[in-house]
Amino acid sequence: RALCAQHGLGGRVRVATEGVNATVSGSTSELDAFQATLSTTEGWHSVLFKREPCTSHQLWPALSCWTADELCGFGADESTRERLDAVGPGILLEPRAFRARMMEKDAVLVDVRNAYETTIGAFPGALDPKTRTFADFQQWLEKDETQIALKDKDVLMYCTGGVRCERASAALRAAMPEQKERVFHLQGGIVSYMDEGLEGFAGANYVFDRRNRHGAAPRGSDQVLGKCLACRKPWDVYRGSATCAKCKVRVLLCDACLSSRDHEALVCDLCS
Repeated sequence: RALCAQHGLGGRVRVATEGVNATVSGSTSELDAFQATLSTTEGWHSVLFKREPCTSHQLWPALSCWTADELCGFGADESTRERLDAVGPGILLEPRAFRARMMEKDAVLVDVRNAYETTIGAFPGALDPKTRTFADFQQWLEKDETQIALKDKDVLMYCTGGVRCERASAALRAAMPEQKERVFHLQGGIVSYMDEGLEGFAGANYVFDRRNRHGAAPRGSDQVLGKCLACRKPWDVYRGSATCAKCKVRVLLCDACLSSRDHEALVCDLCS
């Protein structure tokens, strides 16, 4: 908190025993100084920093720092967290190695993100657990059809920036120990993959900040994969506080429908 404040950075910093998950914003010079300090601090040498441009309107207006039991809300109790920590995550693959492994016949992709994220962008052919929250992932993993689909395969897992895969790949290795050496995950997530200029990811990558999405296709393009829940026109921007009337997950509404329709009774595709 003190270091961020020193450099005038805004953002969100979540701290757990397993590590730190942070998204901060500020001027280029202050971010350079912040990164330089952390990079030379004991225990931070191997941290992967992902830098992305943003407009002044997309900067975080304030700084929030808090502690939590988990870095991502997997829903694991203390004993489960200890067990997964002991098992450890899968094998990290840099984006180009991940791309190459995707092409192999025994590979199967698993999207670790939630359904509202995969709706606007994904690797075609990836298994989509269609979760509402990350805490639903374990339930999907325990299904017979899931384990049949993954059995004897090289499992390539990916998420937005790589953090959720640390826990999800460990959960897979614990659930299917017979193939724990065949579990891989994408280093730096979709963000790093797209920054490398690699092909294969379709649509936009949803991000949890004021940019809303990363690598978005031009408005009106056939590469826009999402659809407005009301009028079904191509749309991939989550605006306002529109949520499903049943499960309260975020839903896509275009600007026209958000302003002109009574959307409080709309139900998401998972609930319909």
